[in-house]
Amino acid sequence: MDSPRPAPVDLSINFPAFALERIPALAQSAERAGFRALRVGDMQSTHRELYTALTLIASSTSRVEFGPGVTNPATRHPAVAASAMATLHEYSGGRAVFGIGTGDSAVHNLGGKPATLADLEEYILAVRSLHSTGSATYRGSTLVLEWWTGGSIPIVVSAHGPKMLRLGGRVADAVVVGLGMGPLAREYAAEQIAEGARQAGRDPASVEVWYLSYLNLAPTADDGAREVGSALAVGGNLLAKSAARTIIPDSLRSRFAELASRYSYVQHAGAAADNPNARLIDELGLRDHLAEQFGVFGTPADIRARLDSLVGADVTRLWGAYVLPDLVDFFDRWRDGVTEPLRKGG
Repeated sequence: MDSPRPAPVDLSINFPAFALERIPALAQSAERAGFRALRVGDMQSTHRELYTALTLIASSTSRVEFGPGVTNPATRHPAVAASAMATLHEYSGGRAVFGIGTGDSAVHNLGGKPATLADLEEYILAVRSLHSTGSATYRGSTLVLEWWTGGSIPIVVSAHGPKMLRLGGRVADAVVVGLGMGPLAREYAAEQIAEGARQAGRDPASVEVWYLSYLNLAPTADDGAREVGSALAVGGNLLAKSAARTIIPDSLRSRFAELASRYSYVQHAGAAADNPNARLIDELGLRDHLAEQFGVFGTPADIRARLDSLVGADVTRLWGAYVLPDLVDFFDRWRDGVTEPLRKGG
């Protein structure tokens, strides 16, 4: 008898650290549902502490990868972040993955600005060197991580523009494309990542490519999009502020610009039904477009069909997010309605 085929798409999911006591059950449910990796956002002003949440994931699971989804150079010194990640990697038997970007709401809510790409690259190289050699030079100072002998830890870069995509191609093990999953976004991202890899003498195929997406099981795809409107607004806001916004259709550019100008970081990705960012994308008529670019919504059958369609377009890794309250129920329904049927060839 043929063995069941694996699920066609690697799935990572971000979930918010709103309540630490819920994280072990959430992580176990995600692992049972077949998710490859779990991520926790680093948003000190609106969520519980990142590394406390990641420790709970490490202690309550045995297979899934996990890590920041994502942290930034502004709020944590690289030696502190490197030590925290090494501790988690050691404790979990090698399952930690370091996700980083320039900084979005975490930095904004401190009154700061995102890191420059030069600062981010220096930070990433310092963390990489600390893990691989035990020492690094950072901003003219020598850093050490004398206790760690476990070698490099995978680094994932979250990218929403051309320079960031190229940086990921140069220095990261994986890149999360935050521009959407449509053909223009895929082509644009592939070109930039490949250019960055070639600049560093790397094979572009050695860089894993993930796509930012929002997941929701619902009676219809439209219901699913409406319920996670605040998450779709996150993707739209990041795209609107990116140098890659040239991929936005001409007819929508003014609406994306207004989204960026009115976006509320205080309500960043909040799950409340009356989230102002969710209302804003409806007001601007952007929800359907954002759902097509970032969404995996609907009934289990809808989602299985969507995943098959994405695989046909060579989208095989989804960096997913889910912002509704009952994640345990979501993971259980995903396992029963999506993962298991796909594994059985359905």
